[in-house]
Amino acid sequence: MKMMFLHILVIAAILAASALLAIVSVSLLAEQGAFGSCFEGSCGYAALFVGFPLVWLGLAVTGIALWIRWWRRRKAHAL
Repeated sequence: MKMMFLHILVIAAILAASALLAIVSVSLLAEQGAFGSCFEGSCGYAALFVGFPLVWLGLAVTGIALWIRWWRRRKAHAL
């Protein structure tokens, strides 16, 4: 039970960190014009509804996969 709480806590931390990193990176990309012209703030909508979910999903999946890999490697070396 104690390990399950640890897993949930680590996954929540990875999701929060990846969301924060996604917000920062997408806002910087939107300011540089990566989402098209900022005519009347339209690039903000593209960044919010397209860029943020894609970047967040990519970072979250990568972070959780790396954590699982690290956990399994640590567990294998303990045996």
